[in-house]
Amino acid sequence: MEELRTQWHPAFCSAVELILGQDREHLEFIREHNLNTKPLEIDLLVIKKPAGYRVRDEIGRIFREYNIFEYKSPDDELNIDTFYKVNAYAALYKASGKTVDEIKTGSLSVSIIREGKPAKLLDSLEKEGFEVSNPYEGIYYITGKAYFATQVVVAKELSGGQYVWLQALTRKLDLQTVERLIMQVQGCMRH
Repeated sequence: MEELRTQWHPAFCSAVELILGQDREHLEFIREHNLNTKPLEIDLLVIKKPAGYRVRDEIGRIFREYNIFEYKSPDDELNIDTFYKVNAYAALYKASGKTVDEIKTGSLSVSIIREGKPAKLLDSLEKEGFEVSNPYEGIYYITGKAYFATQVVVAKELSGGQYVWLQALTRKLDLQTVERLIMQVQGCMRH
């Protein structure tokens, strides 16, 4: 025999609507509101094994065990809402463990990659009480109020040949970057 499951959410919604009924003309109640038009997806998840391993590259220095990447293309804006959305993805990932608190808050990092420096975002974060530091060229750590170890990576500010692949993700590819890409490809073909 099938077990009957009590549907608590419709009753809850009705209860709140009744409680707030005297203000109904000024309130809009939307049940089961979709937060997105498509499934929520993390652009890239990097899991560090073993968890205690120290990544040598400057982008990976912030890494924890689970590392969530969000890439913003040259046409995409990186603003305060994007920052909170990516941190919401990290919070959802944290809550996705098979048991309660299986994925610890301290075991997550967030990296947001973009071609150009999002000056407005960094200013907004500082105004909201976050701390912004610049420990490496092109890498900005967001600390203070942040739940997760968070960094914003600005591709065109990075120094070092290993970043040519990120720097090539632009609408304004210059000759020097093309030459560095070709050298990287030739180096890969020799190995």
